[in-house]
Amino acid sequence: MTPENIRTLDEGSIFVFGSNKEGLHGGGAARFAYEHLGAEWGVGVGPTGQCYAIPTMDGKISIIKQHVNDFIDYALFHPELMFYVTPIGCGIAGWTPEKIAPLFKFCKDMQNVALPKCFWEVLEKKGEVKIFDADYACLDFETANEQQSSVCSVGIVWVKGNKIVDSFYSLIHPEPDYYNWHCQQVHGLGPEDTDDAPCFPEVWAKVQDRLQNLCICAHNARFDEGCLKAVMRVYQMDYPDYTFIDTLKGSRDYFGRRLPNHQLQTSAAACGYDLRKHHHALADAEACAHIAMKVFDWK
Repeated sequence: MTPENIRTLDEGSIFVFGSNKEGLHGGGAARFAYEHLGAEWGVGVGPTGQCYAIPTMDGKISIIKQHVNDFIDYALFHPELMFYVTPIGCGIAGWTPEKIAPLFKFCKDMQNVALPKCFWEVLEKKGEVKIFDADYACLDFETANEQQSSVCSVGIVWVKGNKIVDSFYSLIHPEPDYYNWHCQQVHGLGPEDTDDAPCFPEVWAKVQDRLQNLCICAHNARFDEGCLKAVMRVYQMDYPDYTFIDTLKGSRDYFGRRLPNHQLQTSAAACGYDLRKHHHALADAEACAHIAMKVFDWK
């Protein structure tokens, strides 16, 4: 748990505070970070000095959530550091722990992230449990056309103890129901494959319980997260507060310039996985899992 009154930090410890994007550290924890822990004036996002800045002044919880997910990515990639999260957003920004704490639910199982008491009180009150015994899941969608809602297949694998322990694959009747030439060239699917396939709500009902309270990894996660949000909007489904972790970013951080690019097949090969069926959703999800097992520290 994060101490309530931090005055100094040992080497290897990082102070996580709420900021604004402009990096104007004029008050609260941000001012303390600037005056005592090396936070740079004008840097409002990410690592700075012996700190990590998370913007909370944008007015939208969805934007804060993305910044928190970026922080989780960073913490996973730096297991040698200990991160002390302050009650970000709960001061000048005007948010409450009930709104912010759930964004950090994945951190409950991370040994190198400490959360403030007010966040723990919210998370423990929720009594969240994992319905399916896994550490995290990896997901991939393929789409029929340029609309993100037009998911036409999904592949998911579940990982526990750095091993794939279960998998799921299904074709999906796309919405809107048409294929463009480019998408067909990418994955090879067409109307003949999905005309009789179940619609998205029927497919998602088979896996949603097994994804409850699990982190979801995807390669270029913003695409797959965007697809999931879009198709749920189309079918007027409530969107759970999933935490997405991006293995594309993880690969860039881990391998850097040692790889010619960080496309899924390239990163997977560097992690020992031969992706022979690229753009088959299940094969891509398996490749994503091998990258996640390599580039992130899940202990």
